[in-house]
Amino acid sequence: MFKLYDSPQRYHKPRFEVIAALSRDLNTRMRCRLGGRHDSLTIVADYMFKLILFLKRPVNLVTVFILISWASSAQQLNTINYNYLYASGQEFELDWKIVHDGEEITIHYRLELTDTTKKIFDYDVLWDARPSLADKEGTLLTGVTPIATTEKLKSGKVKVDKSLAGQYAVARVIYNEQKRMRVFHKRIPTNNTPHIAASGFPVTQKFILRNQPVNLSAFATDSAVFGFHYPTSFPPASPPFATKQGRVAPVIQSDSIRVFTPSQTITLRETGLYLLQQDTASLEGVAFRVEDDYPKLGTLQSLAGPLIYVCTSQEYDKLKAAGEDKAQFDKTILSITGNAERARNFMRTYFRNVELANRYFTSYKEGWKTDRGMVYIIYGLPQVVYLLGDREVWEYNNTTFIGRFTFTKSPTIFDPENFVLIREENYRDAWYAMIDLWRKARF
Repeated sequence: MFKLYDSPQRYHKPRFEVIAALSRDLNTRMRCRLGGRHDSLTIVADYMFKLILFLKRPVNLVTVFILISWASSAQQLNTINYNYLYASGQEFELDWKIVHDGEEITIHYRLELTDTTKKIFDYDVLWDARPSLADKEGTLLTGVTPIATTEKLKSGKVKVDKSLAGQYAVARVIYNEQKRMRVFHKRIPTNNTPHIAASGFPVTQKFILRNQPVNLSAFATDSAVFGFHYPTSFPPASPPFATKQGRVAPVIQSDSIRVFTPSQTITLRETGLYLLQQDTASLEGVAFRVEDDYPKLGTLQSLAGPLIYVCTSQEYDKLKAAGEDKAQFDKTILSITGNAERARNFMRTYFRNVELANRYFTSYKEGWKTDRGMVYIIYGLPQVVYLLGDREVWEYNNTTFIGRFTFTKSPTIFDPENFVLIREENYRDAWYAMIDLWRKARF
């Protein structure tokens, strides 16, 4: 029982000496120009020279100049617009997890292209660690070990010194052809981070599929792992203006317990919430959901749930009662939208948002039920996203809504990265205006 709170390289290959000379030349020229002051631009040159020495491999020259440009106007992590984290259709996906096994800290990463017109050799990933989100510069992480490289994927490991625990690891993905960079960051753990892995790579999402084999990884080898299953159906998020929210039992009870060995391969057949622990008296564990029809929903029974945000209670009851009766389900949707064309547009757009909410925001409950998932489904991708450590701020400025939502971190044993919305009464009118647009399929 637990309390639930809420291969071939296509790099340009200039000689190391040439790049190093460029760096030293920049350093000298900046010192002369700035009257000998060792300011941030001279540090840039030093930084690049150290980069060459550390990497000891061919470096894309475009990457060097992008980094010089970036470093000369470096940005704090808490002032970057991270809305690309929640935007579909990006040209690549970066999966990464920082693993602390007690002996060492390692970043496992995999950069995979989703744009078939691009090549992985045009992308570089550079790593550093910063003491805080307000820092513009940090410690270069140079212990990179490539594992695999194909035309569409590169993966590897990055060794992190244990003295950097508690700081922020920063990944900068650079697309050399367009001189463009995306920044990602995560907190470097101070304690051990047992986890589950699939196909030799840590699972970075908070869900797996039913009957998907996964391996227990980085658990202590001297004790068993207990797996608790919770069949609890959690309530969906309440509207942004709601003063009363769906109640969650203060204590949830598991319905079954299984015992595993620390490095066992497991296959879970029951959907729901799982918690893996070795010390069952602690408030730490590895939690994840097991789903079947997910993150893209396909069955009529699955589709009914997320529609609660745009339906009246009577309409929602009819959708739930329809079960797998498609004719009855369609009839109810048509009564909401008014005609078949609107109904098709509504279902296609609405459930694309639901799929993305499940992918990005799954927590101890399904992504569409979370506060961030609910806002994402109804209002869409925010124009601006700020990640502020214990807060996440979304800003909208489009033709349908202008406003801001603030989510605060509310960690639980089932999700240390759980965020909840700060609700306000003044969201009421905007909410109902958005619901009206959805029901008329005018978005």
